[in-house]
Amino acid sequence: DNTQIMSTVHPFPVPQLLWIDWLVVASGLGVGVGACFELILLTLPKGRANNLFTLQNFWLILSGVIHSWIELSFVFFRSESILKRAMDLYASADYRYGNYNGMMESGTTAMEAITALLDGPLCVLVVFAAAHNLSWRHPLQLVLCTMQLYGLLWFTLQPLFSEEGLAGHFAS
Repeated sequence: DNTQIMSTVHPFPVPQLLWIDWLVVASGLGVGVGACFELILLTLPKGRANNLFTLQNFWLILSGVIHSWIELSFVFFRSESILKRAMDLYASADYRYGNYNGMMESGTTAMEAITALLDGPLCVLVVFAAAHNLSWRHPLQLVLCTMQLYGLLWFTLQPLFSEEGLAGHFAS
């Protein structure tokens, strides 16, 4: 059946993801998280690995990889990314991520660019500082948390103030 399912949010078809698409996302996240842990581990003195392998650090590194890879792809590599079908599937449910002549909605583009270029690297830098027990990690954590809260508030409230309104934001 070649019938395409159309998004209820905007006039784009909903792509069907294949197992290879899920494999690309999962393996990319795994490689990114593993590489970050390994690079930080190489900088630690012997016996300090227990400072690195914590649930908090795992969450921060996973967030950093998502911000620096997936969200960076949304903003700067939308047409050429290996994640294109996965990004199009996400966009079919959230109009802000739709492909409007190669661009997302402008406010989302700005927010995701800041997230990809600043928040992602800051997540990994906080883990590095925490694993090394560096005192400057505390102000860095405050900056990162403030950025994350601001992004969450913007992301949550933005549909209320858009032309589409809250009803136009949800796919179902």
